[in-house]
Amino acid sequence: MRNRYSGRGKSLNIAGLIVLALILGYSWINKNPQVFKYILIGLGFLATLSLIIYNIYKKCHPIVTEKSDYIPQEEAAKEPNKYISKKLMTKSEELFYHNLTEIVGADFIIQPQVNLATVIKKESEGKYQNELYRNIDFGIFKKNHIDLLLLIELNDNSHNDPKRKQRDIKVKEICSEANIPLMTFWLSMPNTNEYISNRIKPFLTTEVSENKDMV
Repeated sequence: MRNRYSGRGKSLNIAGLIVLALILGYSWINKNPQVFKYILIGLGFLATLSLIIYNIYKKCHPIVTEKSDYIPQEEAAKEPNKYISKKLMTKSEELFYHNLTEIVGADFIIQPQVNLATVIKKESEGKYQNELYRNIDFGIFKKNHIDLLLLIELNDNSHNDPKRKQRDIKVKEICSEANIPLMTFWLSMPNTNEYISNRIKPFLTTEVSENKDMV
């Protein structure tokens, strides 16, 4: 990168010398127009040629702040996208999932990674529903896979971040308006089977109560 800036500095110095020479030539031409007339024309030609060469060089060698960030356009077009598979749940979520299955038994369905857009419909005039493209860690459904009884968020310390807090508040508001119970568990808590059971059992009924509060 230093060499490119040095090259630009040298070009500017040369251009400055050429301009100076033009000024001197212009002053001398009055004394001896026959000799310096051709010198002036020659210097003007060299100045024009230097600017053309410099512009061509600049287009072919763009200056970037970090050399590692620059990828030639033709190389970038050839590099394919790379995708790899990942697990549906983290280790903490997987452990919590197994605890849930032991608690609810075979009478209910536990669905990991429930997208709000799959269980909530936006009825306002706005056509965009980006606020619904958020995943909730778990949903507990009746065995018919249709009736949603409870949504569960399993939070770690990252949810203390101001932006995550705003996201969580928005999710709670949406679920509350849609009359869907949303419950939050924290990884910092023991989360024993007894603790989890005492919190979720009131929601595991055959009918969804409209008076359930979010916890």
